[in-house]
Amino acid sequence: MLVFIAPYPDCNNEQDGMIQRIASIDSNFESRARVYLDISFRRFFKKNIIIKNNLTIYKLNLFFSFITILCVIARAKTLYVHSVYNALKILPFFYFKKIITDMHGVVPEEMLFEGNKMSAFIYNWTEKITVKKSYSIISVTKMMAEHFKNKYDRDCSFDLIIPIITHKVSSLRLSKTRMFMAPLVIYAGGLQKWQNVPKMLEAVKRNSSVRYRFLTGKPAEMLELAHNYGILNLEVKSVVPSLVEEHYLESDYGFLLRDDILLNKVACPTKGIEYLANGVVPIVLSKDVGDFFRHGYQFVTYEDFILDELPSLLELDKMKKKNYDVISSMKKEMEAGLTSLRSIA
Repeated sequence: MLVFIAPYPDCNNEQDGMIQRIASIDSNFESRARVYLDISFRRFFKKNIIIKNNLTIYKLNLFFSFITILCVIARAKTLYVHSVYNALKILPFFYFKKIITDMHGVVPEEMLFEGNKMSAFIYNWTEKITVKKSYSIISVTKMMAEHFKNKYDRDCSFDLIIPIITHKVSSLRLSKTRMFMAPLVIYAGGLQKWQNVPKMLEAVKRNSSVRYRFLTGKPAEMLELAHNYGILNLEVKSVVPSLVEEHYLESDYGFLLRDDILLNKVACPTKGIEYLANGVVPIVLSKDVGDFFRHGYQFVTYEDFILDELPSLLELDKMKKKNYDVISSMKKEMEAGLTSLRSIA
């Protein structure tokens, strides 16, 4: 029996990035009998069990339903743990069970970035046991796999690289920019610190030769920030996720302003995948975002952009074509990883 240690994807959590990864992995095991253990320290005081055909979902509190958790794990042939966050909940079992851990990210470093030193200490300890005792580690990029190999001197014989590509890769569309229309630069996302929204607004202020469209769930806050920068005519919209692709298909460039830090070097950002798959050339602070550079992606640096040093229309189309090839290559890498995963899970 295959047991996933994770919440099961549903309509209430499907927009969460971690849940999208869980759903993507789950789609490869839909024909198999499987169990989801959604374990909480603070919720599910009343045991909740949902059965759907060959799928069983347990929503359990670690303390109130420990015996049930123990029984389910004891019957499992393989445990598939989604992230170090969930690994903490079953940490002793890493010494006794065959466990595949999908790392999702570098959690201790994420905690430090957020200024939470205590959580960073706890999850660094958890990550160490997880990496050293897992049968297989799943990384979203080769850069992430190299990080864990170097940090813990891990033997990577059974480890896999499975990028996060939930976006459909279809036929390439080129030349969205027209001769008498300025290029369109897009941003679709939130206002979190690591998105570097102030740098985007500084670019808007300094380069007026292009058009801009910002899609965010907090349009009023974005407009207020723009106003603080003296920008009064920025196009800001709030759209449902299913319509974002339509805006990508009208765009030529997209802000992907990630700092040159470990969190970004090992990541596989959904925004970057969506840009490349839709012919949107990234504008970057650092070229080293995940495995994009390893695959040879094309980009415009932030410095060149604010100086309005942009490629010609012909050059832009070549960049889009190369980026489409990059996504196709990453898609093949993902499919190869999933094939290996199905054989060991």
